[in-house]
Amino acid sequence: MVAHPRTSMGTHGLRPLGLPREIVVVVNQLGLPSAILRGSTVLGIAQVEELWRVSEAWWRIDALARTYVRLLLDSGRLLTLFHDDQCVPDDGWYEQRY
Repeated sequence: MVAHPRTSMGTHGLRPLGLPREIVVVVNQLGLPSAILRGSTVLGIAQVEELWRVSEAWWRIDALARTYVRLLLDSGRLLTLFHDDQCVPDDGWYEQRY
């Protein structure tokens, strides 16, 4: 096994895969994504395919509350994002890769 050059190795030389990556999202008046910014590129959204919420350990101080959105981009590609519901609507967006 060869170590990944840009990531420090974790316990026993393993590193996590599929971690969410922060992404810049422009939201509409309903708080739903209307465009995605990747550097100087604007990705248009054809439609919202699916929307669901996840709330875990709501009784704890470090509770998790996220809104997931599966989007169909203008290019025909599907993309899954989530919003950390503890952040303001314009902030706290992440791309979830599987």
